[in-house]
Amino acid sequence: MAGYIALVHKDAGTSYGVSFPEVPGCVSAGDTFEEAVCNAAEALTGHLALMRADGDEIPAPRSFDELRRDREFAHDAADAPAPTLDSMEQRVKPCTSCHGNEGRATREGYFPRIAGKPPGYLFNQLVNFRDGRRHFPMMTYIAQFQTDDYLREIAAYFGAQHVPYPAPEHTYAMSEDELELFSARRVEQRQGDG
Repeated sequence: MAGYIALVHKDAGTSYGVSFPEVPGCVSAGDTFEEAVCNAAEALTGHLALMRADGDEIPAPRSFDELRRDREFAHDAADAPAPTLDSMEQRVKPCTSCHGNEGRATREGYFPRIAGKPPGYLFNQLVNFRDGRRHFPMMTYIAQFQTDDYLREIAAYFGAQHVPYPAPEHTYAMSEDELELFSARRVEQRQGDG
C-alpha cells in the first residue's frame, strides 16, 4: 500500500482541489494538477504532524478497494475513475512535479536534478527520506509507505534517464575595460596590501 488515497476535484473555472477521505479536514489546492499534488503532500504531512502533536489517533491508510466499500467514500468518489498506475512514468508523476520532467530539475533550481544519477545513490536518498534520516515533507510523504523494491524501481527509472543539460539562459562577455579592471584587481589580490 502506498499511503493515503487523495481525491482530486476540478470544476470548470476553478483550481484543482485535493481532499483525503481518511483524514477529514485535510484539504489543499493548486492552479495546476502538479501544483495541487505537491501542495497536497505538504498539507497531509503537516496535518498528520499536528494530529500526532495533539495526541489524536492517526487513521491507518486503506487501499482503494477498501475505501470503495465505504459508503461515504463511494458517494464522494462516485465519478472518480479508479487509479491505474500501469507504467513507471505514471508512478513517478509526483516526482516530476517538483524535480521537473524526466528528473531534469526545475528552473528555480531548488529541487535537484535526479536524472542520470546512480540508482544506488537515488535509492539511498529515498530510503533516508522514508526512514526519517532526511527531512522534507513532500519527499517523506511520497516515500514513507514504499517498499525497498518499489524505491529501487523509482531509482532505476531516474538513473536511466540520460537527458541533456539545458543551455545556459544568459551569458555575459566582459568589455575590454571590465576585463582590464578585473585583471588589475586579481593582481592586487595576489600581491596583498603591501
